Amino acid sequence: MLHGPLDLRETQARLAAAAEELYQSEPAYPAEVLIGYALNPRFQGNGYATEAVGCLISWLFRRGAAVVYANTYADNVSSTRLLGHLDFVVYESFSAEQDESGRGLASYGLKLDRARHVPGCPGYG
Repeated sequence: MLHGPLDLRETQARLAAAAEELYQSEPAYPAEVLIGYALNPRFQGNGYATEAVGCLISWLFRRGAAVVYANTYADNVSSTRLLGHLDFVVYESFSAEQDESGRGLASYGLKLDRARHVPGCPGYG
């Protein structure tokens, strides 16, 4: 939980530390990775999620991932726009009837191949 102003450098450092800790025990990194993310609505619209997800993707590719996958509901315009901005492409679509989560919403499966990724993360690579 965030308390006080958001310091992007501190946030990047925390994301990097969390990612390192998460994968520290893994001897080999998977070639295909599925990511998910959420952002407190109070901080949406400021580019924080785009920067954080972009940094995570750069980190994953530097550690050997070949493809990064993400899923989003079709009505989640912000998430779809974020992933498009990061060069993800839709590779599959699901109708509301195919939704197995019980929400009954259409969704997309998106992916980003390492070859399409433009590396970079301010302050972290």
